[in-house]
Amino acid sequence: MATEKKNESATPENQDVNPEKKAGTPEAARANDSDQQARQIADLQSLTNSLIDTVKKVQQQQTRDLSYFDALSDIKSATKALLMSQPAPALAGADAPVAAKKEGCSDARECISNECCRYDIMLSQIRVTSMQNEPGDSNLGVMEIRLFAHLNGIGAVVPGMFSTLTLHKPIGNPALWTTVNAKVASVTVPHNFHKDFLVTIDAEEVENTQLENALYQRDEHGSNNGTLTLTCCCKPPVITIEVPFTAGGLGAGNRGSIEVRLTAVKTSN
Repeated sequence: MATEKKNESATPENQDVNPEKKAGTPEAARANDSDQQARQIADLQSLTNSLIDTVKKVQQQQTRDLSYFDALSDIKSATKALLMSQPAPALAGADAPVAAKKEGCSDARECISNECCRYDIMLSQIRVTSMQNEPGDSNLGVMEIRLFAHLNGIGAVVPGMFSTLTLHKPIGNPALWTTVNAKVASVTVPHNFHKDFLVTIDAEEVENTQLENALYQRDEHGSNNGTLTLTCCCKPPVITIEVPFTAGGLGAGNRGSIEVRLTAVKTSN
């Protein structure tokens, strides 16, 4: 009988196989802490990878922006060289000018000469007509705009290559016009004729802040054109061109739109 009792006391049913892993022991607490640390390290690694991907996307967008700016700089340099080589270039307008009407002329005798008069085409004003659906801009009623106004590729970047116009639109109210008065190009018109000049506006809404770059990453783009008709003896008209943003951004919903006003200033008779 003594032998049987000794064997019973040695069986697994009467002993803890791993007594060190009992709940509440220091060894169990250390094991639990180790598991929590492993999960935290995995979460930090996932967050780090996400941040690295965001930085890469921002860098890629910055590279595309630099390429865009370089292209605009080349256009600007070519424009300057062309204007300097031709003292009074007449930019292409209508294929065949037709006789101008004298109604509205201050003095019809100005239209007798066969010489040309000279104008500076001006981008006079700009405003927002529709906000985009990005909360970072639409909730504040603010858009940052850069545009290239040109005639057949000859023109000006407004306000500049590395700056933007900050435009405001109160929520639920029309936006006010912002005065710009930027020269687009100089043109000439023969007396006794009128000429049509096709002005194109290539615009973009620029993501300026780090928050915008992190969340949206893509600028909005849009383009449109309008015709400005000039004669030597009549007051230059004012035309309005609406430019909807149709590309870039979040790629869905309303990307916003702007309007620009153009006119001309006579610099010689």
